[in-house]
Amino acid sequence: MFRLRISSALLALVPCFPAQAAEGLWPFNQAPVAAFQAQYGFTPSAQWLAHLQGAAVNFGASGSFVSPEGLVLTNHHVVLDCVSKLSSAQRDLVKNGFVAHSHAEELRCSGDDATVLIDIVDVTTKIRAAEDSAQTDEERANARRGVITAIENTCQKEGGASQKCQVVSLYQGAAYHLYRSERYDDVRLVFAPEYQVGFYGGDPDNFVYPRFAVDMGLVRLYRDGKPVHPKHWLKIDPAGPKPGEILFVAGHPGRTERLKTEAQLRFLRDVQNPLMLAGIKRRIDVVLAYAKQSAEANRQATETLFGLQNWYKSLTGAQEALSQPRFFARKSQQEADLRAKSAGKVAGDPWEEMAAVVADQTPRAKLDWLAKFPYHGLLSQAGLLVQWARQSQLPEDKRLPEFRSAALPNTLDRIKTDEPYYKDLELALSLDRAKEAHELLGDHHPYTLALSGEQGNAKAFLSNIYAQTRIGDVAERKRLLAAGPAAIETSDDPMLVLARALEPIALESQQFTEDHIKTLISQAAAKIEQARYAAFGAAVAPDATGTLRLSYGEAKGYVEHGISHPWKTTVGGLYDRATSFAQQTPFDLAPSWRKARSKLNPDTPLDYVLTADIVGGNSGSPIVNRAGNLVGLIFDGNLASLGIYYQYGDDTERAIAVHPAAIMAALDKVYGAKNLVREMTPKQ
Repeated sequence: MFRLRISSALLALVPCFPAQAAEGLWPFNQAPVAAFQAQYGFTPSAQWLAHLQGAAVNFGASGSFVSPEGLVLTNHHVVLDCVSKLSSAQRDLVKNGFVAHSHAEELRCSGDDATVLIDIVDVTTKIRAAEDSAQTDEERANARRGVITAIENTCQKEGGASQKCQVVSLYQGAAYHLYRSERYDDVRLVFAPEYQVGFYGGDPDNFVYPRFAVDMGLVRLYRDGKPVHPKHWLKIDPAGPKPGEILFVAGHPGRTERLKTEAQLRFLRDVQNPLMLAGIKRRIDVVLAYAKQSAEANRQATETLFGLQNWYKSLTGAQEALSQPRFFARKSQQEADLRAKSAGKVAGDPWEEMAAVVADQTPRAKLDWLAKFPYHGLLSQAGLLVQWARQSQLPEDKRLPEFRSAALPNTLDRIKTDEPYYKDLELALSLDRAKEAHELLGDHHPYTLALSGEQGNAKAFLSNIYAQTRIGDVAERKRLLAAGPAAIETSDDPMLVLARALEPIALESQQFTEDHIKTLISQAAAKIEQARYAAFGAAVAPDATGTLRLSYGEAKGYVEHGISHPWKTTVGGLYDRATSFAQQTPFDLAPSWRKARSKLNPDTPLDYVLTADIVGGNSGSPIVNRAGNLVGLIFDGNLASLGIYYQYGDDTERAIAVHPAAIMAALDKVYGAKNLVREMTPKQ
């Protein structure tokens, strides 16, 4: 295996790109340094790139080390899950915020972990050789799983429990890279502002600019009970950026769909996205109705509602981009050009092969949308337990990815997480899921029947399950894990009984995707990428995969619908916005900011926009300048940017960031966190 470390030799291989484009979420081993030089006259060194890579932290989204004591800067909405777990009716940290004035006051985030990328290894040849030796789709899927498992396990044994090894598919399976990361399972909350500060403007301002949110949070990584001392950390430059200078973003974008074929994107537009949007919307309605019941119900619903509304608005914007006639006109032309350039150079017609995959996906879309266990909640925990009990009995290369050795510690940590569960809220959502199953799959589908019970009365059936289950007790989940698969399979806990009924349906859905869809896509994609590389070389970045990527751009305002938007907003603008809306929710100021008004300079920059290529998952990404100093914190994009999932543009599409001056002013003047200010600005 050839280790793709950052090197001058590797950088020299990357060709020049069109000077007008800053497109691309680039793996660090494919950094487009020729484009940086051509557009901005700057070529980062191998050491510069290695420093930024080493300072970047994966915390479910993104973050970065900002002190030699393991302090990590990310977004408020990224740490919101931790803050919610630590909150109660008696101590509402979501509403009131949290500041630790010493290490002893820092609170552990149960079940959370973070990783830092060490290096990348190209393992495409090994995986392709294993696939090519097989004869059928099933054999190819098994061969691929087997070699990936072997690669990950070998890496894991070499690195030990403190490391994480993951084989990542790039270019839809045309290439495979092994990502080796340092893993930290002791994450502690250091700072989070009030929810009203981190998410100022609420859903109306989400994905909107101008923006006035201080969407920041701080956690600290520990190892063996002591703060870690990272080799790489970013110095904060409170002066921030200047318009027109090159800026770099290092983060973990979740996914893009830019390299999908026209047939695949039409499936998203016509089938999958509408199905998801309808499902998310009905969940939002359920949570809103629940939240209105009482102040405590509203508190319980806050994090769930934020996540659903954010997902819905993001997907709505992406769907609108797909629905524009000019989108597919451009996509069709691009595809036609590539097909013409590759005529006679690739075997068969991979675009038609992709269309055949879509034809297989379409009739399954409704079931595949519903079949997954929820990611959070009691049914999710029961599902994980049942899946672990069954998957652990299989040979490793036959297991689902999250139950193989490399990923298993994360999965078990999820099961062992000690967090509050709100049964009434979960019951309301489960009842709606049963109703959705009835509408999408019919009364007699096994999934619908499983959620309705023998008497066909979903309300009575599910109400009894939530009333009687013991799965919410972390000690019970740990007991079941220790007792082993047989104890889970024979338990009379009603939530486990339900999970055992649903698991075969979820498994069939996931296995069909793993064994059939991904295999066929990988084969066709390899041919398409062969054609793309022949036409354009390495000038096309792979789609985002949740792994560390580098993007770039500049701070720059824009004009939209005849309205000019400035490149930055100010603290004074925040107070003016609150006054203009007469302090009405969601534009009211938190008490801490009302009290601190006289201490703050109204001209202090608050948020700003830049042209860098970012998508969901980039939340918490550091923005650095040529000197490698932190000059911003990504937290959102504007509405126009939501189409970037499918095509990049820098006309009115913008990423939104918190300015470093606002970060430091908030910590110092509003929250009195002098200890954190000193730590983040050490004397040289």
